Amino acid sequence: MKEEIFKAYTSIVDAYNSGGNVTRLIAELNNAIEMMNSNHTLEAYMIASSVREYASSAKIEGLMITFFIVTIDFISAIIYLYGPRLYWRLWFKIRGKYKVVVRRSKAKRHSMLISEEVWAVILAVIVVASVFTTIHCRKGYRALFRAWYTG
Repeated sequence: MKEEIFKAYTSIVDAYNSGGNVTRLIAELNNAIEMMNSNHTLEAYMIASSVREYASSAKIEGLMITFFIVTIDFISAIIYLYGPRLYWRLWFKIRGKYKVVVRRSKAKRHSMLISEEVWAVILAVIVVASVFTTIHCRKGYRALFRAWYTG
């Protein structure tokens, strides 16, 4: 019996290290320990085995959330690195046949969409948003992935 509780505990630690939500699992494991101490070994064994099963799904959930956030950060970095190059290629394809004409008066200042500073600010906003969601909104992502994962 103690071996089953220890296996459940190691499953919870593994799920926690993977980023899973283990709050409910810890409460259930404590319940199994209390049952074992009050000589209800069969019930404690059943609770501990169910904790092990849920710990594996919590581990998968945590890994999916981590993968999702890393993917968003990776895509942001790719956009930051290759976005300006792609923008200029498209610009030259669309407007490459235009001719440059010298004006006698000053032209109006155009959008700064092509500026490197704008791309840096966009990347900073994406990184800050992903960090914010990682820290503060993990329950929302867990619910989203749990609904997606369970079908």
